[in-house]
Amino acid sequence: MREFAKEVSQTGAEAIIAKPGRWSPATPEQQKRWDDLIARYPFLDWTHGAATIVVRGGLVQVTWGSALTGHWGFQVSPSGKVKDVEEDRRRVLRVSDDIQFVYD
Repeated sequence: MREFAKEVSQTGAEAIIAKPGRWSPATPEQQKRWDDLIARYPFLDWTHGAATIVVRGGLVQVTWGSALTGHWGFQVSPSGKVKDVEEDRRRVLRVSDDIQFVYD
């Protein structure tokens, strides 16, 4: 997870990377990038490639799920410590200073 987070955080900007699909068609370049990530990081395909990756504020978050089932995933801080989550509705299981699992 740390290697993955380090790689995707090097985009240098805030980003949302989601599986291209019916509701969000992709360019050939976006599809190639997604396919390459799935090939190297198989956990992104746990729910048939429906993961969403958010890179923001020095934190990489990967989530799966939906509005009906809730969202679950993990957060990794490639450069240090994950931030404490202040939202009451979110459950957190911190496993190290730089990784935590989240559910909301």
